[in-house]
This record gives sequence, structure tokens and C-alpha cells, in this order.
Amino acid sequence: MMEIIPGPGRLMRWGVPDGTRDVTTGNPRESGALIHDDLLISATLCSLLDAQTWGLSISAVIPGYDPISSLGDVF
Repeated sequence: MMEIIPGPGRLMRWGVPDGTRDVTTGNPRESGALIHDDLLISATLCSLLDAQTWGLSISAVIPGYDPISSLGDVF
């Protein structure tokens, strides 16, 4: 359920309606287990985090240095 609240802020309210039950659980004589919006909220937060830029570092390859090459013909 998603609802945009009227007013200057136009806030959005969303979640699973209270009392919603899972039709895939339970037997025919019982209604299913209560559904919580935990998975809905965590999936939404993950999608928001996925759009964020993380870190300020720049990846670079540093060329290697052979310390023995500076010894010349000693070896």
C-alpha cells in the first residue's frame, strides 16, 4: 500500500496494511500467518543504498620496482 499525504510536504506513506495474511501458509481452515513489512522495507533501503556513491578514493595500479636491479653487476 502506498499513499501520498496531501499537504505542502507531500509525504509518502507505504507498507503492508495491518492484518494482512499470507495465503500460502496455513491450512484451508486457518488464515495464513501475518505478513510484516520488514522485507519490503529492507528491499527498499537496499535499492536506495545501491544508488549511493561510496568512498572518495581512486583506484590506481602502482608499477612494481625491482630492488635488485639497482645493484648492477655485483651478483
